[in-house]
Amino acid sequence: MRAKGLLLIGAVAGLVFAATPQGRRAIENAKVKLAGVWASPDVQRTVANVEGQVRKVPGVGDNIADAIKGAGSR
Repeated sequence: MRAKGLLLIGAVAGLVFAATPQGRRAIENAKVKLAGVWASPDVQRTVANVEGQVRKVPGVGDNIADAIKGAGSR
């Protein structure tokens, strides 16, 4: 129950924050920075290593690895 309350408070705070021009700018700046971090060679090397290890897991490994790869496009 406590987690639901915290989730609701976070959602409301996010909506209020995104409704202001300063909040929208901050969100856009964060998106740009995160895109730069995701594109960094060190991060991509680590993602490739994790993908390789996860694909070795029988059954669900390919599904998880595909989800990891798809996360970058979002």
